[in-house]
Amino acid sequence: MAPEACQSEPYTSKTDVWALGIILYELCTLRQPFQADNLLGLVFKIVQDEPDPIPDTYSPELQELVTKLMNKNQSKRPSTAEILKMDYVRQRMQQFVED
Repeated sequence: MAPEACQSEPYTSKTDVWALGIILYELCTLRQPFQADNLLGLVFKIVQDEPDPIPDTYSPELQELVTKLMNKNQSKRPSTAEILKMDYVRQRMQQFVED
Protein backbone atom coordinates (compact mmCIF):
# COMPACT_ATOMS: atom_id res chain seq x y z
CA MET A 1 0.00 0.00 0.00
CA ALA A 2 1.54 3.28 -1.13
CA PRO A 3 1.74 6.28 1.22
CA GLU A 4 -0.79 8.18 -0.86
CA ALA A 5 -3.26 5.29 -0.58
CA CYS A 6 -2.75 5.31 3.19
CA GLN A 7 -3.70 8.99 3.19
CA SER A 8 -6.80 8.54 0.98
CA GLU A 9 -5.21 10.33 -1.95
CA PRO A 10 -6.02 9.36 -5.55
CA TYR A 11 -4.49 6.27 -7.12
CA THR A 12 -2.10 7.10 -9.99
CA SER A 13 0.47 5.28 -12.07
CA LYS A 14 3.03 6.40 -9.50
CA THR A 15 1.26 4.11 -7.03
CA ASP A 16 2.24 1.22 -9.31
CA VAL A 17 5.82 2.50 -9.32
CA TRP A 18 5.76 2.32 -5.51
CA ALA A 19 4.54 -1.29 -5.75
CA LEU A 20 7.39 -2.10 -8.14
CA GLY A 21 9.82 -0.63 -5.61
CA ILE A 22 8.32 -2.76 -2.84
CA ILE A 23 8.65 -5.94 -4.92
CA LEU A 24 12.24 -5.12 -5.85
CA TYR A 25 13.03 -4.34 -2.22
CA GLU A 26 11.58 -7.67 -1.09
CA LEU A 27 13.53 -9.56 -3.77
CA CYS A 28 16.77 -7.95 -2.59
CA THR A 29 16.21 -8.24 1.15
CA LEU A 30 13.91 -11.28 1.42
CA ARG A 31 11.70 -9.31 3.81
CA GLN A 32 9.04 -6.64 3.76
CA PRO A 33 10.19 -3.03 4.10
CA PHE A 34 7.47 -2.20 6.63
CA GLN A 35 6.25 -4.58 9.31
CA ALA A 36 3.67 -4.09 12.04
CA ASP A 37 1.33 -6.10 14.24
CA ASN A 38 -1.82 -4.48 12.87
CA LEU A 39 -3.08 -2.48 9.90
CA LEU A 40 -3.01 0.88 11.69
CA GLY A 41 0.60 0.33 12.72
CA LEU A 42 1.51 -0.67 9.18
CA VAL A 43 -0.12 2.43 7.71
CA PHE A 44 1.77 4.61 10.19
CA LYS A 45 5.10 3.00 9.27
CA ILE A 46 4.46 3.32 5.53
CA VAL A 47 3.68 7.02 5.90
CA GLN A 48 6.30 7.96 8.54
CA ASP A 49 9.21 5.48 8.56
CA GLU A 50 12.01 4.83 6.10
CA PRO A 51 12.92 1.22 5.39
CA ASP A 52 16.44 -0.05 5.90
CA PRO A 53 18.45 0.22 2.69
CA ILE A 54 18.96 -2.86 0.57
CA PRO A 55 22.24 -4.68 1.33
CA ASP A 56 25.54 -3.27 0.08
CA THR A 57 26.07 -6.48 -1.89
CA TYR A 58 23.85 -4.88 -4.54
CA SER A 59 25.19 -2.20 -6.84
CA PRO A 60 24.84 1.47 -5.94
CA GLU A 61 22.70 1.86 -9.08
CA LEU A 62 20.22 -0.76 -7.87
CA GLN A 63 20.18 0.78 -4.41
CA GLU A 64 19.42 4.16 -5.96
CA LEU A 65 16.68 2.70 -8.16
CA VAL A 66 14.92 1.12 -5.18
CA THR A 67 15.17 4.38 -3.24
CA LYS A 68 13.69 6.35 -6.14
CA LEU A 69 10.83 3.89 -6.65
CA MET A 70 9.97 3.98 -2.95
CA ASN A 71 10.05 7.75 -2.56
CA LYS A 72 7.16 8.67 -0.26
CA ASN A 73 6.43 11.74 -2.37
CA GLN A 74 4.75 10.35 -5.46
CA SER A 75 5.62 13.42 -7.53
CA LYS A 76 9.31 12.59 -7.00
CA ARG A 77 8.97 8.95 -8.09
CA PRO A 78 9.99 8.28 -11.68
CA SER A 79 7.35 7.41 -14.24
CA THR A 80 7.52 4.04 -15.96
CA ALA A 81 8.83 5.79 -19.08
CA GLU A 82 11.57 7.45 -17.01
CA ILE A 83 12.48 4.10 -15.44
CA LEU A 84 12.86 2.51 -18.87
CA LYS A 85 15.16 5.36 -19.94
CA MET A 86 17.53 4.97 -16.97
CA ASP A 87 20.99 3.80 -18.08
CA TYR A 88 21.11 1.10 -15.41
CA VAL A 89 17.75 -0.35 -16.45
CA ARG A 90 18.55 -0.12 -20.18
CA GLN A 91 21.86 -1.93 -19.67
CA ARG A 92 20.19 -4.74 -17.71
CA MET A 93 17.45 -5.08 -20.33
CA GLN A 94 20.09 -5.24 -23.07
CA GLN A 95 21.99 -7.96 -21.18
CA PHE A 96 18.75 -9.91 -20.81
CA VAL A 97 18.08 -9.74 -24.56
CA GLU A 98 21.63 -10.77 -25.43
CA ASP A 99 21.73 -13.76 -23.07
